[in-house]
Amino acid sequence: MEDKSRLSVQNILLFFCLFGFLSLSFITCFNTMRLHRLEKEVKDLKETMAVMTMDYSRISPPRTKRDIESTEDVENLNVHKPLIFDNKRYPNLKGLSVTYMPARKSFIGSYPLNNPDRIPNHSVTLKPSVQVSTSKVHFDHYVKRSFFKSGDSGMYDSSENTAGPDYTVLNDGYAGTRKRNRQRLETLDEKHPRTGRIKPLPTIHFSGDTSRYVYGTHENFNGNGHLRHLQRTFIDWKANNWVEKTGMSSHFNLENGHLTIREPGIYFIYAQIYYLDEHDQIGYRVYKNDDTILQCTVFSNTSRRTMKGNTCYTAGAEYLAENDKISLGDLSDGRYSLFEPGKSFFGVIKLGDVRARV
Repeated sequence: MEDKSRLSVQNILLFFCLFGFLSLSFITCFNTMRLHRLEKEVKDLKETMAVMTMDYSRISPPRTKRDIESTEDVENLNVHKPLIFDNKRYPNLKGLSVTYMPARKSFIGSYPLNNPDRIPNHSVTLKPSVQVSTSKVHFDHYVKRSFFKSGDSGMYDSSENTAGPDYTVLNDGYAGTRKRNRQRLETLDEKHPRTGRIKPLPTIHFSGDTSRYVYGTHENFNGNGHLRHLQRTFIDWKANNWVEKTGMSSHFNLENGHLTIREPGIYFIYAQIYYLDEHDQIGYRVYKNDDTILQCTVFSNTSRRTMKGNTCYTAGAEYLAENDKISLGDLSDGRYSLFEPGKSFFGVIKLGDVRARV
């Protein structure tokens, strides 16, 4: 019995020893594998960090700091002392020294003083500078005409001019100096009439005129422009002064109160009559040939006959062919009106051409 019990105890101890050895071996093997895995992950992480942070220390050798002494010349420009380059870092120079040369500021680089051929003969700035000149300097003025504004073919006009307060001098960097006239408005002057750069459209304006009437001689004229037309068609018109000076009269012809159109197109027609009469109903019609295209009527009822002043204005657009005639005719006979500039007038303005025949 004792031998059996002793044998069983030995077997149990042997089993525990074997189990402990196997367990320790398994744990050791597992830790070794885990350690190798961690080392690999750390290595991969280092490589990733090196790429992300652009580790230049592993790509290029570190730079050496050089001590360069400099002084300032009379033009406040830095003048460096000669630098000696080693053959290792700069093999192309082979130990040669670099001679210092003072440089000027410019837009495209530096120009040495010992080579005058490379120095620009004009001032160069980074930003365009605008200067106003008041001196009389001769220059050529170039104007480019537009196809749409002038109606002519595009071209450049060159004319001589002198500088003054009406033009600016532009200095825009390396391109040099340019001169440009400021745009000025064209005005109508009695001595020098101009119509500007825009091609003018046929336009004409007439005002009432009683210059051929004499008070006391003509029964239908009461003086101060107070006129009664003997016929229904208004004939006492006079074109404004600018019509002849601008050449607009060549597009129209007025005869006995009938305005003849010489260029077909769409026209804006307007008219006004200033009535000073005793009648309650006054008005007129605008005729295209024999057809009424516009009409204006004013009615004022009063208990007694008295002079009443009223303006009657009308306007509209109409197609007018070549040789069409425009005229104004009163609705009734014997109406008095003030035929003076600004009070009684009419005119036509061409709006444009039309291709289709109306």
